[in-house]
Amino acid sequence: MANGSGKGCLANVLIALLVIVCGVGVFFFGANVEKATNGGVTGLVSGDAPAAQPSDQAAEQAAEPQDGAQGQEGQVLYDGDDMKVTFGSLENVDVSGMSILSLVVENKTGQDVNCIAEQGTLAVNDFDIDSVGGAEIQAGKSAVAQFMLSQKQANISSTDEIKSVSMNLEFVVLGSSVDVVAEAPISLTF
Repeated sequence: MANGSGKGCLANVLIALLVIVCGVGVFFFGANVEKATNGGVTGLVSGDAPAAQPSDQAAEQAAEPQDGAQGQEGQVLYDGDDMKVTFGSLENVDVSGMSILSLVVENKTGQDVNCIAEQGTLAVNDFDIDSVGGAEIQAGKSAVAQFMLSQKQANISSTDEIKSVSMNLEFVVLGSSVDVVAEAPISLTF
């Protein structure tokens, strides 16, 4: 349509947004991810691997969320028999008014899974926002799960204004939409 209204215009806007999001994802994911081998297990990790904890501390943290984690790279946010989640980074995407939260997820199960934010649980500065992002994680491997955080929905204008992020991660069997293998409550403060 000549005046720019209608379904055709909306479709063009959605396609342009998808191209921007994919381009940003490729830029950040490609620039920050390297292939690592750890004891014969190959997976994707972001930056340096988190430092190993002494076994007595690891036993105390098993299957417990780390409330109020301070958002430091490599900070363990959840460590259970099924999954381990560590903080990777929080970066600003100037072009689209979005921030990208990267989490390194180790799948300790024998099943390939999708890591997603449970619907209705993603919040930035206590503002509920839509969940966009996640990752596929093969059994016994690690991957970087990235979540797009809408600054507009969180009523902020930059990543620097993010004071807290919380969500409930769900790990769903690959190819299913209902078979939840594990859940991990995540809470970060900055």
